[in-house]
Amino acid sequence: MEILRLSDLALLASEDRYSLQATVDVAVQLLRVPVALVTVIDTAKDRQVFVADRGLAEPYDKMHETPLDLSVCSHVLTYPEPLVIEDVLEDPRYKNHPGFAELGIRAYLGYPIYGPFDTPFAVLCVGDTVPRTWEERDMHIMSYLARQTTRYMQRKAQNILERDGISQLHVLID
Repeated sequence: MEILRLSDLALLASEDRYSLQATVDVAVQLLRVPVALVTVIDTAKDRQVFVADRGLAEPYDKMHETPLDLSVCSHVLTYPEPLVIEDVLEDPRYKNHPGFAELGIRAYLGYPIYGPFDTPFAVLCVGDTVPRTWEERDMHIMSYLARQTTRYMQRKAQNILERDGISQLHVLID
């Protein structure tokens, strides 16, 4: 049995960054939000990595990562379903979460992205700096973009398997 590490997907390769960056750019435009991200949770290094981002404040716009304790996206992966927060300050689950204050986010909408074997490993999310009622249209757009990104990543993994002649696979998120 072969092990495919998340790093084997080469998420940071330039061609992938362009594709994923296009996704966050579309999300920003269609949802009219200042912030959009594709994040991967790297528990081995206790961090959240932004593989594509738009609208992050300094210094995160240059760092492309935060410590894991600032991650809201990790909650989307823990319970792999969309996370909808209209006003962080009014949501008892997240009003004291340090990531929102640090990144200046008041409203959040995050969707899981699935890799091989439908394992959630990344998150597509958008944020607004003011409270916001997320409309059905917003959730439909995000669901569509997350599904498209999932298909992209699953095709990428399948291409790696076929290229390397791997018949059995275990996915290790590192």
